[in-house]
Amino acid sequence: MQLRALLERARVATAARNELLHDLWVQELDGGEFLIGGDKPRRRLPSVEQLDELPDEIKGILVALNCGRLEKDAFLLVALDVT
Repeated sequence: MQLRALLERARVATAARNELLHDLWVQELDGGEFLIGGDKPRRRLPSVEQLDELPDEIKGILVALNCGRLEKDAFLLVALDVT
């Protein structure tokens, strides 16, 4: 279950990262700013706080996966019966 939860967190974080990098950041002549891309309607730009949260989430996933394979009795080692 831990691995599935981490993989789901990674999927969500990857989708958010891809949206930020690949969608268009637009500023209208009247000053309105938003993101457009994919099949989604245009949406407001994320706040600085929201942007800062994404790398922290990605790092948290990486740390959890590394702990899951490197620590003694780590959940990935136990699941794979590698000990």
